[in-house]
Amino acid sequence: GTRRMAELALPLLLKTPLMSIYLNPQSSDMSRWREMIATVEDPIPQINGEIARWILDRDLTLQGTNITKAVEGLGNPLLCVVARQDGIVPAETARSPYLHSGAELKALLEVGDEKLPHAHADLFLSREAEARVFEPTAEWLARPTSGIAGV
Repeated sequence: GTRRMAELALPLLLKTPLMSIYLNPQSSDMSRWREMIATVEDPIPQINGEIARWILDRDLTLQGTNITKAVEGLGNPLLCVVARQDGIVPAETARSPYLHSGAELKALLEVGDEKLPHAHADLFLSREAEARVFEPTAEWLARPTSGIAGV
């Protein structure tokens, strides 16, 4: 029933500042909100339980492994994308993999500012997502040693 609830609530939320936790109407085209609703799925209880434990523990542990500590030992190239105004995943939390990664090749892409804020869904729905998120990501994937600047 999550999609139906979102369909009923979204028109009301668009008139309040609460929407900016997830999506900024000034950054994203909301004229096609019905299409956006079609992407909403029912949450998976197991994943919600893991997220709740993560929040309570203030760190993510899966099957007895502290993920923050495990990331320190990884050497894989890492691109960490952060929405600066995200109300779902705070910027500090989103930066954590970058800060803890043991990778030599890593980059931090921070998106959003006071003029054009980016929340959670703005990373892929905003008018500027192609230029601010997808193009820098494609550039990094093509040449991970080049790094990228924050957008």
